[in-house]
Parts: sequence; C-alpha cells; structure tokens
Amino acid sequence: MSFQSDAANLSSVKTGLEDLAQRIVTVGDAYAGGSDEDLSVRLYEVERNLLSAGRRLGAILKELDER
Repeated sequence: MSFQSDAANLSSVKTGLEDLAQRIVTVGDAYAGGSDEDLSVRLYEVERNLLSAGRRLGAILKELDER
C-alpha cells in the first residue's frame, strides 16, 4: 500500500471516530443531570478516549503527508 492510500483509509477512520464521539455525547447528554448521571460520566470518558484516538491519528496523518 502507498502512503496516500494509507492516509485516505486513516482519514476515514478519524472521521468515523469523530462521528462516534458526537453520537456518544448525544446519548450521554440524555443521562446527564438525572438519576443515571453515572452513565453520562462513563459515556463522556468514552468520548474523550475516542477524541484522543482521533488526535493521534491526525498526528500520524500529518507525518504521512510529510513523507
């Protein structure tokens, strides 16, 4: 595989992670402030991890672009 092909695949994955993170927040928001607040806290943790993975992929994409 070429760097360009890899970058395209990883970019798609990064976009998917961002979409998943937003969907997780939407569900977490529904539980925030209620009797199931603990669920929202755990969902927000999942969201942070997804965003972190997206940032890491972004750094890799930048590196691939510079090669």
